[in-house]
Order: sequence, then C-alpha cells, then structure tokens
Amino acid sequence: MKARFIPGFTLSLTAKLALTLSFTIFATAALLGLEMMRGRRAVLDRALKEQGHTLLRGFASSCEFGLTFGNRELLHSLAGDLLKEPDVVRVAVRDAKGKILVALEEADLGTAYVFELSAEVRAAGAEGEEWALPKGATGAESELVGSVTLGISTASLHARISELRQTILQITTIIAVAGLMVSLLLARLLTVPLRRLVQGTENIAAGRFDFKVEETGADDLGMLARSFNHMTGALKQSTETRDLREQQLREAYQQLKQAQDQIVQADKLAVLGELGAGIAHELNQPLTGILQFAALARSSLGEEHPVARDLRLIEEQAQRMAVLVRKITAFSRTQKIELRRVRVRAELEDALELIGHQLRAQRIKVHPDVAADLEVLAAPHFLQQVFLNLLSNARDAIVPREQGGEIRVFERSAAAGRCAVVVTDNGQDIADETARRLFEPFFTTKEAGKGTGLGLSVSYGIMRDLGGSLSFQRGAAGEKEFVIELRRA
Repeated sequence: MKARFIPGFTLSLTAKLALTLSFTIFATAALLGLEMMRGRRAVLDRALKEQGHTLLRGFASSCEFGLTFGNRELLHSLAGDLLKEPDVVRVAVRDAKGKILVALEEADLGTAYVFELSAEVRAAGAEGEEWALPKGATGAESELVGSVTLGISTASLHARISELRQTILQITTIIAVAGLMVSLLLARLLTVPLRRLVQGTENIAAGRFDFKVEETGADDLGMLARSFNHMTGALKQSTETRDLREQQLREAYQQLKQAQDQIVQADKLAVLGELGAGIAHELNQPLTGILQFAALARSSLGEEHPVARDLRLIEEQAQRMAVLVRKITAFSRTQKIELRRVRVRAELEDALELIGHQLRAQRIKVHPDVAADLEVLAAPHFLQQVFLNLLSNARDAIVPREQGGEIRVFERSAAAGRCAVVVTDNGQDIADETARRLFEPFFTTKEAGKGTGLGLSVSYGIMRDLGGSLSFQRGAAGEKEFVIELRRA
C-alpha cells in the first residue's frame, strides 16, 4: 500500500503515518521546550535583577558612613568585597557632586551583557535610622551624601540558559526518537491488518477463496477482518455453487449430445440391420434355388461326369453363403438379453465367419486358443458382437503393417466361478492417455469416416448387461490386452 509523495517517488502508508506522528510529537515537544525555556529565562532574569537590587541596597547602606566622612579606604574595601560577589563585575562610588571616589571593574568582562543598577545614599535621619533610596527619591529629614552603581553581568544567566537549551534539546531528541518508535509501532499495528486485507483482496481476485485474514482483537480492524472472512466464505460458497451448476449443465449438455449422437447412430444401425436382413432375405431364395439345381444336376449326371466336381464346389460355396446369410439375419434381428449357457468357442467362430474374409485379405492370422467345451452364462449373438468388435479393432490396429499380423484369443485364470478370455494383437500400441478413454462413447483415434467410436463402448455396455466386464490391461511384457470376464455356466 503505497501513495504518491512526490513525482517518481512513493511512500508507504506505514512511513506516512510514522512520519506524521513523529513530526507531531517532535513539534509538540519543541514548542513545549521553547515555552519552558522562555519561562525559565524570565525567572532567571528576574532572580538576577532581584539579587542585584539586594546587593545594591546593602552596599548603599554600608557606604553611608564612608561617604559622610569621606573615608575612601573604607569605601574601597567595601567595593572590593562587593566585587567578589557572583555576577558583580563593576562597582562605582560617587560623592554628592557626582565625583567618582571608587571605581573597580573585572579585568576580563568578555562579551557578556552588563546591566547597571544605581542608588543614592543619604545620611541618617533624626531618629538615627539609615536608609538608601533610589536615585530621584526625596526625604525631608535626609541629606544626599553620594551614590553607588553596580554592574551585573549576564554571563551566568546565559550559561544557565545555554545549559537549559542543551537539556531541552536532548529531551526533545529523546522524545522525538521515542515518538518515532511509538509511531512505527502504532503504524504497524494499523497497516499490518490493512496489508492482510489487501492480500486477501488479491487472493479473491485470483480466485483463491480459501484465504483467511487473521482476526485479532475486538476493535474496528478485528471487526473488518471478520466481515472480510465472512464475505470470502459467502463468495466461496456462491462460486462453488455456480461452478457445480455449470459443471452439471456441461455434463447434462454432453449427455444430451451423446444421447442425440447415439440415437442418430442407433437409427443408422437399425437401418443397416433392416437393410442387411432384407438383402439376406432376397439372397436366401436364389441361394436355395442354386443349391437345389446344383444337387439335381449332380444327381442326374452322376459323380463320374466331368462337371460333377464343379457342381459339388458350387453346392459347397452356396451352402456356405446360405450359412452366412442366416448368421447375418440372426445378427441383425433385435433380441432381448436372456442369459443361458453359451459356448465361448462357438460365439468366437461365428464372429470369425463374419470377419474372416477381411482378416485373410489383410494377411492377418487368428490363433483361437479357447476350449471347445468352455461354457459361460451369456446371450447368444451378444457375445458374438463383442468378439466381432474386438476383432475389428485388432484388424484396424494391424492394417498399417504391410507384412500382416497376428491376433491371439486365449483363456486366462480368473476368480472362482468366473472365466476370462483375452484378445490381443501385435498391431499399433495404445497410449496411456488414450487407454483411459477407450470405453467413452464416440471416442476414436481413427480418421474421420473410418470409425464411429461406439464399438468398445457398446461392447462395454453389453458385457455389463451380461453380468461380466470388459477391461483394458497391460500384459507381462507391456502388450495391450482386452479382457472379457464372465460367469461360468
């Protein structure tokens, strides 16, 4: 927290408060010191003058006899004794005509100011009393016999005033230093909480609502800190509520978008299923005719006829096409999931029947290592669809390899009452960040138009509905593995 003091220079609030308080304390102490010194000087000056008048009256009274009888030695002795008094630097005695009878003075007067006091000396009155009156006074029963003059030096007064000035200066300095320390302490007590509040506002501006200002004392700053913390808590709660609602809206929007995409894709798949079923139905009748005519021709011509071998080959291929047509029809038919005993090997082979031609065209070898009698609780055709999706993904991972590749399907030990079937290939690996999103709907790493991103997500849902699971794991050597786990029948 800084404020402009002069252009190009900044002064912190702590420094401003400390300087202001220090200057106030110093100025107050200086004014009090000056006033004290002025009063003390007036007292000392008055005391010095009173002392001078006292000495003057006593000296005038002592000189009456000497002036009356013209005894200069007595006057000189009295003047010498008086000159020894502090601050007396000059003594003069005059007769009634003003002639100087005695005049004594200090040898070194220096630069000190000397003020003079004078008094007239009169003879004793009728009743034998002695008095000394100031110059110009009159008395009916007194006779003027002379006058005396004293010179009083102000050197001691100046020395005392100088000592007083030094003392006041020292006291003022001590007060100023103490005031500066107290001002710094008071300024710190004020600015530290304010600095914490500024830090709190910066944290709030940065979105860090967990910051709390220390609440110290029950004064105004403590109340301000508590109010600030209360405001921060309210802002945090409001922000968290807003963020939660925004997250919910984003998730709802994403779910709605996925649902819309799934509906569109489901419609496409339904259309393709209906189209496939229609094509299979249309092909079934010609295939039936081909099979019947080939069998009739081979029967009529006999096995020894030269074309009998060709007719047998036509019959075998037509029979194979008929089997494929039946499987396509069954695969495209909408079915409900009804768990029953299913042979894993049979479902795998049915899937290979559908995709086998593509695998052979890409020089991809499949090594099925699943026992023929392995039975699980599943639904026919649904497990086949899972195998078909996994084999298709394995094919797409191997296709970039010009020399072909291999797909392995084998059993693995699992928990009691369950069995695991692993599908792995030697195609492109899957990155860890991609592996975390494999089963998300519409997530695909394939080029546009080459994948829908639904194969693995649909397979994941099917396995869940079958009471099993589909997961991605790493093998002992780090190879990728898709693991199907189901309950044994």
